[in-house]
Parts: sequence; structure tokens; C-alpha cells
Amino acid sequence: MRFALRVLLLALSFAIGTWILGWWAVPLFAAIGGLLARHVRHQGIAATLAAMVAWAALLGWSASQGSVWSFSRIAGGAMGISGIALILITLLFPAALAWLATAIAQFIAGLSVRRRGTRSEV
Repeated sequence: MRFALRVLLLALSFAIGTWILGWWAVPLFAAIGGLLARHVRHQGIAATLAAMVAWAALLGWSASQGSVWSFSRIAGGAMGISGIALILITLLFPAALAWLATAIAQFIAGLSVRRRGTRSEV
């Protein structure tokens, strides 16, 4: 239940952040979430799923407002891939950003904790 709630809250923040700030809100909010939940297991997986859910929702909303499918076929064709492949890549992009930002933030937080522990022993 906690995992699902974390994914939902992250997805909301990613969707709203992307809507307002653009794609770079995903790694920013993922890093913040990674720092706040640095001792939580599977935070990177939660951020990855949340980013995919958020961008799928944004794509779904855009599809209901316009012609995402025809655009994806045209843009995908220009890149030499199918429209479906382009949409999948579009969902993998924020997933990779979210996972990497969370992993880096948690790694840096772990280093600072270890460094403080080492200094107090001296």
C-alpha cells in the first residue's frame, strides 16, 4: 500500500511538474524524492513507474485533445521507427531520468552519511 501511494504521489508531482516546468522536472523531483526517501527500499523503482504513469497520462490527455497518433506515425517515420515505438521511447525517457536521478541522489546521501560517521570516529 505504501509503495502504491508513493508511486501515485510521485506520478502526480511528475505530471504537474512536467506540465509547468518541462521534462527536467522529472529528474529534479526524482532526486528530491530520492533524498527524502533515502532509506526506503525500491524508491528508484517507484520513481521509474511514477514517471511512466505520469507521462502516459499526459500523452493520453494530449491524444484526447489532438492527433498524437498521427503525429507519432509521422515523427516515428522520420526517425525510421514505428509510431508505437516512438511512444514507448517517450515513456522510457522519463523512466530512465527518474531512476538515474533517484539513484544518484541516494548514493550522494549515503556518501554524506558515511563521511559524517567517519569524521565523528576521529
